[in-house]
Amino acid sequence: ALERDALFALDWTRTTAFADGTAPPAAVGLIGADPFGLTAALAAAGVTVADGTGTPDLVLAPVAGADGDHLLTSVHEVTSRALGHLRDWLDDPARSGSRLVFVTRGAVATDGGGVTDLAAAAVWGLVRSAQTEHPGRFGLLDLDPASTPDPAALTA
Repeated sequence: ALERDALFALDWTRTTAFADGTAPPAAVGLIGADPFGLTAALAAAGVTVADGTGTPDLVLAPVAGADGDHLLTSVHEVTSRALGHLRDWLDDPARSGSRLVFVTRGAVATDGGGVTDLAAAAVWGLVRSAQTEHPGRFGLLDLDPASTPDPAALTA
């Protein structure tokens, strides 16, 4: 039973980006609003945020939901927007060599902590399903709710 249960768990591995000597991408795309300050973090790492012409090899899609009285509405809006990004990504042949990474903060419980963004957690489920159908096309990156973005982690 233990092996079967492993299919339902996430294993977290702390890594150092570009430890193998590869260079970070020259440009990274960003879709939508930037609630996590990704543009500033990327600039601090010397990475240019693409201007929208062409599709860079890596595109980030920040996902942040609301809480409190607007939680249910937020879950619907955020997952609908993410589904739209997934569909658009797959429908555009120009993006076939690029990877779309959904960036969340507090969408996954780690180290005994709780999930702080339930709408973003729903997006994780959606994107994990898309990852099984389209390996290598989509990624997920959950930022620590108590820290600022690490530029090295964003470009991994």
